[in-house]
Amino acid sequence: MQDLEILELHFGVQATVLALAAMERNTIENDNMKIDFIALNLLESLRDHINSISNVPRKVSLFLVFELLSNMDIYVNNLPYY
Repeated sequence: MQDLEILELHFGVQATVLALAAMERNTIENDNMKIDFIALNLLESLRDHINSISNVPRKVSLFLVFELLSNMDIYVNNLPYY
């Protein structure tokens, strides 16, 4: 059972990355409905993966990965130059 949850966690992270990439591409291409549809499908897939994980710490870690990836622009742009 734990192996299946780890797979769901992996696919959840994959769906997160692909959904964020589709949303970023949509901002560049100015309202492409096909990319909106792809992003919504990927977010629904992410929801399904989250619902299939029963271990609460793993769910929290998936949410933290999603939050970190969604704010990556802020973190990268505010890094001090060495």
